[in-house]
Amino acid sequence: MIISPSQAWSMLQRHADTDIKSLRLAELRSNDNAEAEGFVTAHRSTADAEDGDNDGHVIILDWSRQRMALDTIGHLLRLSAARQIRDRIRDLAWGRLAPGPRRQNAGTGHRSTGEHGDYIMSSPTVSFAHDLRGGSSSHYPNNHDEAVDGEEDGGSMHLALRAPANKGLKMHDPCADRMSKSTNALDEIHRGWKRIRALTDSLRQGTVRGASGRPLCDVLVVSSRGAVVPSALEFVYRALLQNDEAAMASLVDSSLTSVNLSHGAGAATSKGGESMASTLQSTAGGMINLVTTPFKSSRSIAKDLYGFTPPFDTISSSFRRRKLKVLTSHEPGSLKEVLTELSPETTMVVSLSLGRDGENTCRQITLAVRNWLLSGLVDADIGGSKDGGSDRNAMIEGIVQKHMFEVAGKHVKKANPNVFVVPKHSSCETFNTCSAGGVLPLSLVFGWSIASSFLSGAHDMDCHFVDTNPRHNLPILLALADLWNDAFLSSKGRILSPYTSAFASYPQFVAVLENRVLGGKSPTTIKSINNSRKERPSPVINGGNDIHQESCISRGAHTLSREFLTTMEQSGAPKTSDNDNGDSRMCSLLAHADTLAFGRINGSNSRGRFEVSSPGSPPAIQSVDSMLSNASNNCVGESKTTAGNQPSTLIILRTLDAFACGQLIALAEHRALVKAWLWDFNPFATGVSSIEIREERRENLMQNLKDIYNGKEEYLSDANAHNDDGVPPATRTILTNHATEMEKQRNTGSGFFASVSNQCM
Repeated sequence: MIISPSQAWSMLQRHADTDIKSLRLAELRSNDNAEAEGFVTAHRSTADAEDGDNDGHVIILDWSRQRMALDTIGHLLRLSAARQIRDRIRDLAWGRLAPGPRRQNAGTGHRSTGEHGDYIMSSPTVSFAHDLRGGSSSHYPNNHDEAVDGEEDGGSMHLALRAPANKGLKMHDPCADRMSKSTNALDEIHRGWKRIRALTDSLRQGTVRGASGRPLCDVLVVSSRGAVVPSALEFVYRALLQNDEAAMASLVDSSLTSVNLSHGAGAATSKGGESMASTLQSTAGGMINLVTTPFKSSRSIAKDLYGFTPPFDTISSSFRRRKLKVLTSHEPGSLKEVLTELSPETTMVVSLSLGRDGENTCRQITLAVRNWLLSGLVDADIGGSKDGGSDRNAMIEGIVQKHMFEVAGKHVKKANPNVFVVPKHSSCETFNTCSAGGVLPLSLVFGWSIASSFLSGAHDMDCHFVDTNPRHNLPILLALADLWNDAFLSSKGRILSPYTSAFASYPQFVAVLENRVLGGKSPTTIKSINNSRKERPSPVINGGNDIHQESCISRGAHTLSREFLTTMEQSGAPKTSDNDNGDSRMCSLLAHADTLAFGRINGSNSRGRFEVSSPGSPPAIQSVDSMLSNASNNCVGESKTTAGNQPSTLIILRTLDAFACGQLIALAEHRALVKAWLWDFNPFATGVSSIEIREERRENLMQNLKDIYNGKEEYLSDANAHNDDGVPPATRTILTNHATEMEKQRNTGSGFFASVSNQCM
């Protein structure tokens, strides 16, 4: 029976009100093992299955502690079918959601008949992309031939950004020119991979160096605040540093970056390279033959030194990690905090111009960083002369060419070897983590093999998302659980708590991603779907990796769902006892989740003693003494902590490496997409955002501030004339006082802070 979304929503609301809300989690489960097993789903990597690795990458989803029954899953899947989630996923995989002209083609692609009907699908062990070796062509049927305006409606074909090369795969490029020789969207992407690999390999091996002759070991990513790609990079970088293989790949010999070289800004000749190698050889005391292989991989160097590949801690004194820093603010304090940890001589700058949001801010940060590079390389007079203006300009141009790169979301008119362009069909910034903006920094820091493994992990999750039945599809199940908590159990937020420090930056990435995907306006009103109720997706809250921090956040009368993230293996960490510390961490996680769900052991969580008010009911009136007593118990009263009935979800990975990081990035993207479709949001909308509004106001305030600097007395005396400029009187007063203080600092200040302040103004 086919039902409408509103009917499916009403059935879910009635089910929640009559069957679920009156029962507690302990009563819903009641030691029914068969029912509990129905809430545990696992995904084993198809790439590992192809390689015959039975102990490969596994992601386990345990949502048995959610306040729902097996019937609830059926109702949620019915809503998913009514919202045509499977059709939307296939449209995404086959490029029908990309911006650009869509066209009607006759014929059939690969088809498979299953319980959900006749639909185009792919081989689960190859790719959702079309297999050229089959001899068929890709088809993108649509009900109309109208062009889709990518600037207004948005769109994305970001699954193509991680489709593997050399597999004979094809995805039609809807933005390709009719005169183009190739309409395969993957060709341009894989050419970009070759460029990135060639560049980063040459930088890591030392065949290409910075303007001073030193190797470019560190990466500074410049972007606007609130962008998704920088948040994703911070998570992946921090996570991979705790993986043995990736941590070894990130090491660089400290002597290569600390030796005082005498090469000029244009030192890039083979003669200069030989001179540098001989200098390094003399400084290294002849321990390693740096003449022939001056920039050997850290793993090879470590093996030469020790005769075997030692643990990371053993060689940390001889080598240092390559740094990856993110800069999203031109505020002088932020600039100073980030730039003081880097050296202009060893830093490559990657500027991300992927969207309209914060474009001016990104440009200003890039300008400030450029001045920082030049002040460290030109003003230091490294091998150059300041006498001639032409020589100095050539030196500046050489520094910019060697140290500064850009990843652009728009096509550039003139080809530039330092610019990587994201294909138009996948130019939605929210889903660009696997574009050059994410892959280029990771490839320099960890090497192409690690970056390639990251892309493979994302593609593996893409295949799972496209090919797996919704009942066992991790992104769909997680999105349905979020919808259930937000819309029907009145949850006011989702606390995401990593149970290992490697995941510490993951909650921030998920929060930024979902805010971008779900923060826009719905194309149709929510009222048409959920019976005039005004629920909206709840925000993601970073619970931290401290149990007390998570408990303090959850304090209050509102219901909050939890989500815990951990791994079975702990790489790169010493054992704390005879038993592996992974055992203690896993038991602690399960104990925490069970306490939240079922309360104390041996029935001490009786409803008479630990009553928890139902969602929406007013909180009980307490005396000051009782509130202080409750607050002193780990920030949360006993009636809240030990009563149970608090829903949670566990996401458990077997191990955390580059492949798993790619899986988690793609999992978060697909989950946010499904949530947007369930709530009837356009996840690719590129309308006016809050960031653009703030940027517009900022430009207005900057103009007012300039007027104040040019003549404060005239500005204040003519204040009434500025009433129509949209600046509130209180804001104008603060600007005036700010201008006074800044003039004092500029007249008396000096050094880094003052110079950066002048640049940003």
